[in-house]
Amino acid sequence: MDEFAEFSEVINDHIKGVFNASNKPCVEFGIITADNGLKIDRFPTAIPKGDYMLSSHIAGDSIEISGGTHSGHLSGNGEHKHEIILPALKAGDRVVVLWCGNEPVVVAVIIRS
Repeated sequence: MDEFAEFSEVINDHIKGVFNASNKPCVEFGIITADNGLKIDRFPTAIPKGDYMLSSHIAGDSIEISGGTHSGHLSGNGEHKHEIILPALKAGDRVVVLWCGNEPVVVAVIIRS
């Protein structure tokens, strides 16, 4: 095989790879299974817990909001903080999955309007 043919084959394989990668969905729907796996709509089997990522705002974390002042206190300057416990993902939750390469990341829980 001459150099031109080899170069053409490499370029052709690269173009096929780019085309195939661009046809894969980047965002899709899924559901959390009873054992906390991730069942993506287009796949027949669930991805086990630990084999997919979660956005921290749906992982049951807590966030703390502090600072700010307000009136109505008998003493002090009204400075305060609040801890907000975020709901944890649970079985049956309908979710949005974002693919980062081959890594599925659950980024949101979907609720009915």
